[in-house]
Amino acid sequence: MDKKVKLGYSIGFAILIAIGLLAILSPSLADDYMAVGPRAGLKQMVADYWGSKLGMGMIALGALALAGVHTSE
Repeated sequence: MDKKVKLGYSIGFAILIAIGLLAILSPSLADDYMAVGPRAGLKQMVADYWGSKLGMGMIALGALALAGVHTSE
């Protein structure tokens, strides 16, 4: 895997971990959110599940993916 590709994946997975931390630290962020527009169902589903469980899942997924990128050859 090229260094640029690894860096891109690393940045993406770090953002996923950061969103997970935000979901844990601010669980009431999406309480009054009403989704409109394209892909409103997906947006509303994320807003409904926003909280500590979603945050822990996103952190775990991001950490495992980040470890996988850096250990694969």
